[in-house]
Amino acid sequence: MLLISIVILALSWSCADDNNSPDPEDPIGEYETWTGLQIVMFTPKDVELPDDYRERMREVTDYAEWFFEKWMAHWGYDCEKPLKISKDEQGYPILWRVAGKQSQSSGAYDKLGYAGTEVIPAAEKKYGIPSENQTWWIISYPGPSRRAYRGGGNFKGGTSSANFITGTGSIIIPGDDNLATGNALTFKLKAMIHELSHAFGLGHIGPREYDSLGNSLMGPTNNAYHKYYPEDDRVYLSEAAAAMLWKHPLFAGDFKQVNQIPEVTITDFQTSYNDSLDVLQVSGKLLSDFRAHSVVVANEAADDISGYWRKTYSARLSEDGSFICDITGPSKVSGNLFIAFCFNNGAISGTTGNFGLNKGFVKSYIFENNDFKF
Repeated sequence: MLLISIVILALSWSCADDNNSPDPEDPIGEYETWTGLQIVMFTPKDVELPDDYRERMREVTDYAEWFFEKWMAHWGYDCEKPLKISKDEQGYPILWRVAGKQSQSSGAYDKLGYAGTEVIPAAEKKYGIPSENQTWWIISYPGPSRRAYRGGGNFKGGTSSANFITGTGSIIIPGDDNLATGNALTFKLKAMIHELSHAFGLGHIGPREYDSLGNSLMGPTNNAYHKYYPEDDRVYLSEAAAAMLWKHPLFAGDFKQVNQIPEVTITDFQTSYNDSLDVLQVSGKLLSDFRAHSVVVANEAADDISGYWRKTYSARLSEDGSFICDITGPSKVSGNLFIAFCFNNGAISGTTGNFGLNKGFVKSYIFENNDFKF
């Protein structure tokens, strides 16, 4: 049997265009693995992947790379080759294939949960993938019929789950922002990339009207967004999301400082509201033993339709850690501000030892007499 050798240097961030796709049924194949994004195609033991899976996954990965690269640059957080997806010599992504221990009719895969208990351990064993600092993109076929799309993680690693949907034909090409219509909608591509972004450590971030760019990737579902904007099929990455992803080890290509836990203290916290401009300005200073590049502030207001619609803002830090962040068009109701910092090792933290915007420093407020009271 011809041995198929994949030559991928560990922690190498080229697109691996000189690699060959592994034969998942080759029991003596030799594979060199990497740290970063691991894409696994999973089926029950009695189900074969459909014939179109490689073409569709090539489209998925090509579009995801383009999408992040475009929007990171748009907001001034340039990132070359985000996701660092390893590909074969034809440009297809390296897809690890894992078959389950149970049949489809067993019901074992009707609900999520099998990624951590079965899929990831099997992939690690089969392909010799190290367990630390990996982000897992588990694509199941046919997958659960309900609640099949989930994700969670932080800058050290994470896991996301989605279904593969066959028979859609070509989904979408890089350059098209209309992610919420046509075959891309049928394939649920926004949901797939949304959950992957949760695995990177992003929380829900709603669209902002003054951005005028459509629905946020981390915002509401396509159907929920179309209830209010039925003619808008565009999807974009928010400025705050770009800030949080910029130094993620996978995007930056550097896991060397991933175990550094930044100390977080906020001093000189102040707010001021300009009624004529309708801008709530938040300022302060970060004191830390580790460098950060940006601050992110989420405005969670009582009149939000849901958490998927919360507005989030960002600003660059000065050299001394001071920041000024403008909350444009804040809701005139009570609410909370979640404040976190984007550190140079990829950590998103607002309280020492906790990661993610939802674990940020919280400031509650009420709105009365045309002013915000903290």
